[in-house]
Amino acid sequence: MRRKDILSGLGPCEPDTILVIDDDAELCRYLEFLFKEAGYDVITAESGSAGEESAVRNQPALIILDINLPSVGGYDVLQQLKSQEETRDIPVVMLSAETSIASHKRCATAGAAGFLDKPLDVDELRAVVRRCLR
Repeated sequence: MRRKDILSGLGPCEPDTILVIDDDAELCRYLEFLFKEAGYDVITAESGSAGEESAVRNQPALIILDINLPSVGGYDVLQQLKSQEETRDIPVVMLSAETSIASHKRCATAGAAGFLDKPLDVDELRAVVRRCLR
């Protein structure tokens, strides 16, 4: 039985899709493993531009977005996603080793649904994902 079957009681449902945008391939694989184990479909992108394209094309239920991406940075990607009609309502959780209060505020002001610090705390990750997908 899938995760959503238990929650809804309405029979089989498609799993939510999570898009992970991070240039760290090892972290992408780790998050993909965690999310798939929890019953989610997962798409990964290793650059900001590829992530933006994937978000528009795939319409994920949630985006996990690293701030420090080469070329097009995470802040710029977040602003682009929030400015486009197709993606503005998708919750975006920012991920970064940059843990300053200013970074958290900048992300919140730009429309992020949450912020996760690196290294990741798996319990915090689960809590943020559950809150965003409620």
